[in-house]
Amino acid sequence: MHVRVIGTILILVSGLLAGPVQAGDEARSTPTSGEARQLLRSFSQAYRPRDVETRVEAIRVLGRSDHPRIAAQLMKLQKSKRNAPEIQAALFEALAVQRQARRKVVKQVAAWLRTEAKAMRKRFCGSTPGFRVDPRTGDPDLTSEEGLLVLEETKARGAVLREAVLCLRKLSTEPPKDAEKLKVFLHHPHDGLVAETLAAIGKWELRDAMPELLELYRMYPTRCTYDTSIWQAAARLNEQHARATYTMRFGHPDKRRSRPEVYRALHACLESLTDRRFKNPDDLARWMQSSGGERPD
Repeated sequence: MHVRVIGTILILVSGLLAGPVQAGDEARSTPTSGEARQLLRSFSQAYRPRDVETRVEAIRVLGRSDHPRIAAQLMKLQKSKRNAPEIQAALFEALAVQRQARRKVVKQVAAWLRTEAKAMRKRFCGSTPGFRVDPRTGDPDLTSEEGLLVLEETKARGAVLREAVLCLRKLSTEPPKDAEKLKVFLHHPHDGLVAETLAAIGKWELRDAMPELLELYRMYPTRCTYDTSIWQAAARLNEQHARATYTMRFGHPDKRRSRPEVYRALHACLESLTDRRFKNPDDLARWMQSSGGERPD
C-alpha cells in the first residue's frame, strides 16, 4: 500500500510535465507558481520515506521542472550533511536544469566544490589518498574489509563530485570564483569526475592547468595504456619520501589501469585550450616550452 501511494504521487508529479525525460536532459517544463507549489506539495509526500531509492526518484521527478521555488527546495536539501551519496548526486543532477535560479545555484554549488577541493588537497597533504594503506607494508590495502570499504566510499564520493562539476559546467558560462582550485579533482581515481573536470577546464579556458594536464597525459599517453615510470624512478632516488608520494598519486587501483574516458576528455580539453592536437606527451611539452602555454593568436 505504501509503495502504491508513493507511485501515485510520482505519477501525479510526472503528469504536469511535457513528455518523458531521460537522465541528463534539460528541464521539460517551466511551471507556473501555482503548479510549482503543487509539485512541491507532492514532492514533500514522496520524499517522506527514508529509503534512498524512493527519495532519489522523487528528486529526479521534481528536477524535471525549472522554477525558482523548486530550485530553492533542492538547494535547501543539498546543504544537509546527512544525505546519502546517491541522494546528493541526484540533487546536483536536478539542480543542473534550474536555469531560472542559475546564479544562486552556481554560487552554492561552486562554494560546495571549493570546500570539497580544499578537503581533498588536505587529504593529499596528509597522505590519505582515498584508499587504506597497509601499515605493515606501506602498500594499498585492497583486500581487507576496511580497505574495500574505503575504496567504495571514494568511488561514491567521486560520483557525487562528478554531478556537482557537471552541474556547475552546465549552468556557468564563465569560470566561477576560484575555479582553478578544482584542478585537484584531476588527481581523483573516479574517471567520470576527472573527465567532467577536464570538460570544465576546457570550457572555462583555465590555461593555468596546463602543467597538471601534461602530468595526466604522461601517465595516460594512449587510450589503452598507462605509465608511472617517471614517478617510479623518482622513488628510487629518495626511497622514503618519493615512495609515499608515488603511493599517494598512483596507489589507487583505479589509477593503475588504462582510462579511455579520461584520455578522450584530456584530448578534447587540450584542443579547446590550444587549438592543436598532440601526438604524445613530449609533443605537448615542446609546445608548452615554445609557446609559454598560451594559445597562439
